[in-house]
Amino acid sequence: MSFEDALGATDVALFNPYGLKECYHDIALRGCLLSRKDDDTVFDVRDGITYALSLSFNKHGKLTDVILQYSRDGEISADECEGLFARTADWVAKDYGPLLRVPTSAAGETAAERRSPGGIAYPRWRGTDGNQIMGILYTDTGRLKAGQKEGGQERTWDRRAANVFATYFVIRSQPTCMVDVQFSEPSAIERRAEEPTKAPRHASAAS
Repeated sequence: MSFEDALGATDVALFNPYGLKECYHDIALRGCLLSRKDDDTVFDVRDGITYALSLSFNKHGKLTDVILQYSRDGEISADECEGLFARTADWVAKDYGPLLRVPTSAAGETAAERRSPGGIAYPRWRGTDGNQIMGILYTDTGRLKAGQKEGGQERTWDRRAANVFATYFVIRSQPTCMVDVQFSEPSAIERRAEEPTKAPRHASAAS
């Protein structure tokens, strides 16, 4: 889908106005990302969970990644956040096919083997500081394989896919829960250029 078609298929009021302006300015050189307008912006509700929408385009104006994100700051526990991740994994698997676990690691912590209400197995790391990570789950991505890029690990896939990932962290007694669903084109398709000062997002998978 092109940048123009994507805007026509959604509502520009969903997106941050400054980000939209930057997209028009930067897309031809390095692509761009349209993110939610504000913390209260909702694009879709699944199983009672509210998700905001982000769209990523490459420099040719093509949509490469669609991200749905649930985010909550304060008044949420680690167990509640994990429950939202598990429920999200269940509806993604129902709509897009079985989810596969991708081996990941968290330094100094042992992963607990967990299951969603629908029976999907996933790893969970919980640190002594209360922070936790729910491991990435992918739909069937064809030749999923590990690779190396700038000293870090990345994964490649040869067809459209979806992934689910969640984090829970506490900073100055303020908890934050984020649950991401990302739909991506095959990894061989060029992505937007990352800003030099920004760390790359977690590994993606398809639409």
